Amino acid sequence: MQHSCGLMRKVSVLALSLLQWCSNVNQTEFPEDCKSAALASAIAETLPHELVAIIRDKMNTTYSSLIAGITEAVTYDNDNDAYLLYSVKWYTTSSEAELEVCWPDLPDFEFNDFQSGLGTVAGLLVTPATIKDNIPKRFMDLPPGYLNHGKVHIISSHAIDFFRLQLMITNFRWPAFVGFSYPALEDVRNFVDDWSGRAGRAIFAILRSSYTCTYDAGCADVVGKDLPYLPKTYQNALDVIVRQIETSSSFAICFGNVPTIPSMVWINA
Repeated sequence: MQHSCGLMRKVSVLALSLLQWCSNVNQTEFPEDCKSAALASAIAETLPHELVAIIRDKMNTTYSSLIAGITEAVTYDNDNDAYLLYSVKWYTTSSEAELEVCWPDLPDFEFNDFQSGLGTVAGLLVTPATIKDNIPKRFMDLPPGYLNHGKVHIISSHAIDFFRLQLMITNFRWPAFVGFSYPALEDVRNFVDDWSGRAGRAIFAILRSSYTCTYDAGCADVVGKDLPYLPKTYQNALDVIVRQIETSSSFAICFGNVPTIPSMVWINA
């Protein structure tokens, strides 16, 4: 996948003042007067023009829709004040420093695959030093977004960089004297946590210490297509992921009820 790079933009005095006020991480709560379209507009103003053009042309999202998506995050995400404070802090300092950032020329996910526009932008941003890596890295000091739980998240074998996943799965498990050995849960979560994009967030979400079925029609304890597979352990989840990637087969990750049942192996996160 090809990437382009640019500098985060300095913003107007008014926008900078708002960003600075709303990014005081010493506060325990996100200020009520920051929950506004004005703050969302200030955040959008920090983005390189070329990135905004990619969002418009490749993700079919106008600038006003981008601002609306960010507004949704800063207005309604009231249960995670730290997420909002540290997100705004990142855009503030990155704008002031004119930080160099990169992004994919052809994003492999849709604008509404994340719960808000704030998550979508975070999913697009890539650290410049890693754009040649098998999977480029996100900015670890920018909180990642949450995936949209109402969508089916497909890891497609037809994606332009699916082969890159095939180069990474030796980190998920390896042959042992009997069966396979696996990394510790914390280690494998850390491994995928710094991936940019949507796939890393989806895989990160299904690597847990315990699992509960969130699909109303129920889940299956064997892999199939009629019902989502519910792993018993994170090792079970890794087995399915590795098998699908090794055989160049698409798979889906879901967080509960979905509008359309995927015609492939799917896993309940």
